Amino acid sequence: MANISEGYGRRGEREFIHFLNMARGSAFEIQSLLYVAVDIHGMDQLTFGRIYQVAEGCIALIGGLSNHLRKKLEQVSKEH
Repeated sequence: MANISEGYGRRGEREFIHFLNMARGSAFEIQSLLYVAVDIHGMDQLTFGRIYQVAEGCIALIGGLSNHLRKKLEQVSKEH
């Protein structure tokens, strides 16, 4: 969330896309840490699955917004 906020605050779409990519990477990082939590018996499978799916949803949303902004930038550059 912090990466998305920071990127949005920069006001440039290219920078925003960069920070969206960082946020997406962080969501993948969370997924890997969930595996660690299960491995060290700090989390049960049900909780793992629920949180993992939330992260999957975030990854999809961030990817969709990033793709939308990229296409928008491509369109603008074609027009100029």
